[in-house]
Amino acid sequence: MMSPLSAFAILAATVLLFTLLGIGHVRRRGLSLDDHLVCRNQTGTGVGLATVTASAIGAWVLFSPAETATWAGMAGIAGYALGQAAPLFLLAWLGPRLRERMPDGCALHEYAQHRYGPRLRRFTLALVLFYLFVFLAAEITAIALAVRLLADVPLAWTAIVVTAGTVAYTGYGGLRASIFTDRIQFAMILPLLAAVFLGALARLGGPAAAFHRAAAASPQLFSWRHAAGIEFGFTLIIAITAANLFHQGFWQRVYAGRDTPTVRRTYAYSGLI
Repeated sequence: MMSPLSAFAILAATVLLFTLLGIGHVRRRGLSLDDHLVCRNQTGTGVGLATVTASAIGAWVLFSPAETATWAGMAGIAGYALGQAAPLFLLAWLGPRLRERMPDGCALHEYAQHRYGPRLRRFTLALVLFYLFVFLAAEITAIALAVRLLADVPLAWTAIVVTAGTVAYTGYGGLRASIFTDRIQFAMILPLLAAVFLGALARLGGPAAAFHRAAAASPQLFSWRHAAGIEFGFTLIIAITAANLFHQGFWQRVYAGRDTPTVRRTYAYSGLI
């Protein structure tokens, strides 16, 4: 195991690098308030795909699906996958409609006021803020736990460094800085996940040995009729879909898309990933 100080130094250097990249990207150009909040009509399909996918796939992917598999099995994993993809597919349809109704908007609560009045706007905004608080707390906790598993770094150290760095470059550069760093993270996420997957299989002696060991211990986990897995899978589809429709970052990126076809492709392809 790596020493805590070495791991913390690598973590701090990585956070500092992304902070400087985000701030440096924005400093080279002017930044209006609209650019800070929405980056309106400026991202193509490739950039949009990168930023939406990087926003959807966080450190939770290392813990939650794996934990789900230990008791809900294949059905639970399928529910997790569909639940994570469903809101993106819905936004591929809802996003262009919102852009059509409110071309100068940037958020779901704005549409709630436009369509239903200020009372529903306040209610929707409260839901958005509550969900984003839970989302942020879960992401910071997952990152801190991952670093502690690697090198026993105290949770507070990781949480403080990651939070400070993220607030620094997003506070300074807004959505434009976030989209830029998301592009870099997207290029790293899928290869690193593939490396973790292959490394885990190698450690377990290959796919056949891994599946045989798990099936011998808990054969019900590999059955699509596993009741607990089916119930949990359907619950995840409903819960994750409903929650992510209040993800302000997704709605901002709806307006960041260059045009309606770009938004549709961005969210549909991200859902597939």
